[in-house]
Amino acid sequence: MKRLLLLTAAIVFAVGLTQAQQLPQKSPHSSVSYVLGVTDITITYSAPAVRDRDIWGSLVPYNEVWRAGANEATVMTFSTDVTIEGEPLAAGSYAFFLTPKDADKWTAHFNTVTDQWGAYNYDASKDALSVDVEVKGSSVTEERLNYSINEFSPESGYIRLAWEKKRVYIRVRANTTELAIANVEKALQEAKEENKAQVYAQGAQYLLEADEDLDKAMEWAKESVGMNESYYNYWILAQIQAKSGDATAAIASAEKSMELGSASNDQYFGEFKESIAKAIDEWKDKP
Repeated sequence: MKRLLLLTAAIVFAVGLTQAQQLPQKSPHSSVSYVLGVTDITITYSAPAVRDRDIWGSLVPYNEVWRAGANEATVMTFSTDVTIEGEPLAAGSYAFFLTPKDADKWTAHFNTVTDQWGAYNYDASKDALSVDVEVKGSSVTEERLNYSINEFSPESGYIRLAWEKKRVYIRVRANTTELAIANVEKALQEAKEENKAQVYAQGAQYLLEADEDLDKAMEWAKESVGMNESYYNYWILAQIQAKSGDATAAIASAEKSMELGSASNDQYFGEFKESIAKAIDEWKDKP
């Protein structure tokens, strides 16, 4: 009988625990992810609310390391090497802390010990990077702390922390062009011979649209055309030649693109035809 009572009590306790775990959390677990160029950035954190409390300089003291969230330490993960505020940070996961100050610059810490509860065991000697970041005030109250990742370009952007009337900006830059070139070169090594023309063309198109390393873009476009002529790779080559200042070569390549496209049964050529014809007319009008 005693064993039965103990078993019943254990079951009731377990059920109660399970039900309690379904209750709303004061600081719910949150995450945000973004791909900056080819760099995956992920932030996991717990999001406290203001709840009519004095936050800055009170609940979150100035000049003390703060977990930049609630509960476990906030963790930021970067899939490639990046720079933070111009300082290098290797690919990997980091516990993220802030030292708030009564000023427009706070200190951000990227710590190599990710499995921490808050900042209670924070060890500055484990920081991979400590750097000052910009802080601005806002007239709008952000009730619950949140992170967002915003892009300026495929190469750069910023991480923003918003809570109460403070906004913290952590500027990030990735070597997107170098990484993209490396990815194309790796794909070329792994691609079957019949697929390499397409890989070259796609790489050339990326560099064209990013307005980066036009010499490499030209090289790849010509490789693609040399392997397998199509309206697609000739049109890419024409645009690169025009951007490089060679209108005569651009017109010749664009006309070849029109010729190949018109002779093909490719249903997608119609989407390019008007743009190619318009470009030829514009390039012919150039002195």
